[in-house]
Amino acid sequence: VKVVNFLSVRALRMSAAVATCLRRLRPVPSRLLHHTGYRLRCFSSLTQIKQSEQAFTAKYPQFARSIQSVFPGSMMINEYFLHVNAMTTSLGFMRENTMAMMALCRDEIVQPAADEVLKYWQQAFNCHSLAGSITFGTTGLGAALGHCPIDDKDGKRRFVFVAMPHIAISANGNIGGCQRRGIAAESSACGALNAIVGQLKSGEQLDVLLNLSDLEQSVLRLRVAQQLNDGDKPSLDELTKIVCGMVTNDVKKLLTDNVDHDIFEYAVVTGVQIHGPDGVDWVCPSASWHGSNKYESKQRQLTLPK
Repeated sequence: VKVVNFLSVRALRMSAAVATCLRRLRPVPSRLLHHTGYRLRCFSSLTQIKQSEQAFTAKYPQFARSIQSVFPGSMMINEYFLHVNAMTTSLGFMRENTMAMMALCRDEIVQPAADEVLKYWQQAFNCHSLAGSITFGTTGLGAALGHCPIDDKDGKRRFVFVAMPHIAISANGNIGGCQRRGIAAESSACGALNAIVGQLKSGEQLDVLLNLSDLEQSVLRLRVAQQLNDGDKPSLDELTKIVCGMVTNDVKKLLTDNVDHDIFEYAVVTGVQIHGPDGVDWVCPSASWHGSNKYESKQRQLTLPK
C-alpha cells in the first residue's frame, strides 16, 4: 500500500489483508487505512498532529478564523482522541477491559469520530440518533451495560461514553457548509438541526407532538423546544451548542440514575464534532467526567491533558 502524508485526501483501496488487520485491530504499518471514500489517517505523535494543524490552518485561513471565533479551543479530531485516550488510560480504561458507547448523529460524515473511538477501544455500542440526541433510553443502556467486559483483575466493568452533535464549516468559513462525496454542490450539517433553525427563523412554532413516521426528529424538536424561550431564533452554531449542553445533561442523568457504581466504572466525554474542508474533522470539547464509587458523589470532573 502506498504511504501518503496525513493531509492527503486521496482515497485508496485496501487489500483484504489490510482490511483484516483493521477489523481485528492489529497494527497496520504506520497508518490506519480505510476505503470507500474514507481518508487516510495517522497514528501520529502530538508533535506531528500540531504540525499538521498549523499546515491546515495556514492552507484554510478563513476556516481557521471561523472555527476559533465560533468554537474556540477546537482541535483536530485525532488530537482530541489522543488526549481522551491518555486521560482515560490514566484512570485504568484499557483496550482489553473497556467498551465504548457512541452517541453521534446518524449522518455518514460523522464516521471519523466513530473511527477514532474504534481505534482506541475496539468495539462500541451504537447509541446514535439525529443530531446525536440521547434517545436509546434505559433499555438501550441496559443492553450496553450487559455487553461491557468484566476486568479479571478487579471485577469492574468499564466503558467510555462519547457523545457529540455535529456541525460543518466550509473552506471559506461558512457555518454549516460541507462537501459530500460525489456531490459537487455544497451540502450542510447538521441537517436535522438546520431544519429546526429554518423553522424558528420563519417564525413557525415548533411542532412538539410525537410523530411515529418521523420519530427521532419529532423527539428532537420537543427536546430543543424545552431548551428555548419563546421567540428564540438561534443560529445553527448557537443551536448546536445548546444541543451539546442538552446531550451532556441527558447523558449525565441517564448514567447517574441507572448505573450501579459498585459494578461499573465509566468515563464520559462530550463535545461538538466539526467537519472541515478536505474531510478533516475537528472537535470542540465540552465536558468530561469519571463515574466511580471511589468518589463520595460517584463522579469527578475531568480535564483533558494538554
